[in-house]
Amino acid sequence: MTAPIYTVANCKAAYQLNWASSLFWHGSVADAAWLPELQAATEADGVRVLEHRFAKPGVSQLLVSSRPDVAPQRVVWSVKGRLQHLVRREHPKAFHHPPSP
Repeated sequence: MTAPIYTVANCKAAYQLNWASSLFWHGSVADAAWLPELQAATEADGVRVLEHRFAKPGVSQLLVSSRPDVAPQRVVWSVKGRLQHLVRREHPKAFHHPPSP
């Protein structure tokens, strides 16, 4: 039997995992001054915040990318948890569940 050409040891993933996430703030937020700090903080978790926009007052939409070894729930944990930590003085309970349809 011949040895396989491609193995875990000599291959790397050649794709990017992108995720979209919405965060629902308690009250409105004037700006995203926290974005550079959030981007730096999530890098250690294998998560990269690529874009942010306010869809409407009180709703942040983020485009994030993650390494293939990062589970989807860890992506959410990283972004939401670290952002809550960054804004905790101004917004002690920053987020809530989305409204029901």
